[in-house]
Amino acid sequence: MLNAVSIYKGGIFIDAENCNYQDYKILGLRCPECGEEVYLKRGEKKASHFAHFKKLSEVECSQRFESIYEKTWQSLSAEGKGQRQELFRLHFLKIIKNTFNDFCLSKESLSVEEIKILSVIYDKFIEIKTKLISIQISNKDIKNWDKQIILNHLITREAIDYLCLKQNKKLLELIILYIIKVNSEQTYSSNDYEIICFELEKLLLKVNWNIEFTKISPVAIKRLKLKRGKTYELVGYEYYHCDQYDLAIPYLTKAIKITPADDFNNTHDLYRLYAFRSSCYQLLGKYEDAIDDYNQIINLLSKFLRFDNFNIYIERLLISAYQNRAYFRGQSSHKNKYELSLNDFIKVITMGKVALKKYKLYENDNERNNIKSLIFDSYDEIGSYYLSIKEDYETAIKYFSDAISFSPITSDNSNLINLCAIYNGRAVAYYRYKNMLNSLQDHKLLCI
Repeated sequence: MLNAVSIYKGGIFIDAENCNYQDYKILGLRCPECGEEVYLKRGEKKASHFAHFKKLSEVECSQRFESIYEKTWQSLSAEGKGQRQELFRLHFLKIIKNTFNDFCLSKESLSVEEIKILSVIYDKFIEIKTKLISIQISNKDIKNWDKQIILNHLITREAIDYLCLKQNKKLLELIILYIIKVNSEQTYSSNDYEIICFELEKLLLKVNWNIEFTKISPVAIKRLKLKRGKTYELVGYEYYHCDQYDLAIPYLTKAIKITPADDFNNTHDLYRLYAFRSSCYQLLGKYEDAIDDYNQIINLLSKFLRFDNFNIYIERLLISAYQNRAYFRGQSSHKNKYELSLNDFIKVITMGKVALKKYKLYENDNERNNIKSLIFDSYDEIGSYYLSIKEDYETAIKYFSDAISFSPITSDNSNLINLCAIYNGRAVAYYRYKNMLNSLQDHKLLCI
C-alpha cells in the first residue's frame, strides 16, 4: 500500500515516499483498513510502500498479501477507482452488451405485477449491497489465483457499488431482468430474491473488465473531465500501478508538458511526474532515460531552493534525487557508471551533513531523520562498492563504520535488518583485510 494512517497526527494519510524506517513508531503508522501497525519497505526495483508486520492476530485484511500481488492491489488506487467510475458511467451498458450478446431488454412489455416484483428485487439488491461487496478473498485462494483474476473480482465489487447509485436504478433493473430471462426455466419465490442478487454478482464476474477497459480507454480518456487538468497525470499513474509502464510514459510526458515549470507551486507535482516516469524507464531497463529524468528533477529542485533556500522538505527531495540517480547510474551501461554513481553518493553525504547543520533547530525531526537515512544508505553503498568492485578493504571498512555511526536506528529497531547487513559487510571486509579479530567481533554482534 502506498499510504498509511498516522494515529499521532489525527488520522491523516502519510505517503510512503515521504517516510523513513522509523516512522511507524514516530507517526504511529497503521493500515487504513485493519488498523494494524505497518512499516516502510524501500528497494531499487519497487516503489516505496508500506507492509504489515508478521501476522500475530486473526484479523483479516485485504491489504495483507504476498509481495507478488502487492502491485495488483495498489492498482486499486483512489485515482484508479475514480477513472473506472467514469468509464462505468460512459460505457457500462456497452460493456455488458459486448460480453452478453443476447442482452437486449426493455421494461415496456412487463405487467404491473412484474414491475412490482422487479422493484422488490432492486430494493433487495440495495439492501444486501454491503454483503455483496464485502466478500473477501482469502490468502489461501490468492496463492492459487492469477493476479488478473483477483483484479477482476475487485473491479466487480466496484461495479456493484456503481449499480447501487440512485441514478443507475434503470440500468440495475435491466440487468436483473436479464438474470431472470437467463434462468427463465427456474421459478423464483419471494424467498429467492437474494439468490437473484447473487446470480447478478456471478454474471458481473464473467465480464473481463481489464480487457473491456483496454478496448474503450483510448476513446474514453478523451471524454474524461477531471478536475484541475489532471487527466494525463491520473491516467499515467493508473497505467503505472497496473504495471503497464510503456503505456504510462506517454501520459506522464503529456502531463509534464502541460504543467508550467516556472510556477513554483507546481514543483512537487512536477517532481512526482518525473519520478514516476523515471521509475517506468528504470523498470523497462531504459536507465539512460531514467537518469535524464533525475537530471530534470535535480535542476527543478535546485531552482526552487534558489528561490526559497530554507525549505527542508525540498532540500531532502533534492538529496534523495542525487541518491536515486546514483542507483540508476550504477545500473546503466555507461563505461564510467560506477565512478558517476560514486560521485552522486558522495554528494548525498556532503549535502546531507550540511542540511543537518542548517536545520539543526528545525522542529520537524522526521525530515532530519529522513536525511540521516539517506546518508546512512549512501555510506553503505560506497562501502559495498569498495568491498566488491574496487576490493579496497581498508576504505570499505571506513565507509561501513561511518554508516554504522550514522544509523537512524532508535529504540524501535525498525532499521535493524539494514544495520545487520552493514555489520556483515564490514566483517567480510575485515576478514579480507586479514583483521580476524575485528571480523569475529562483528560476526558476534550479528548473533546478539
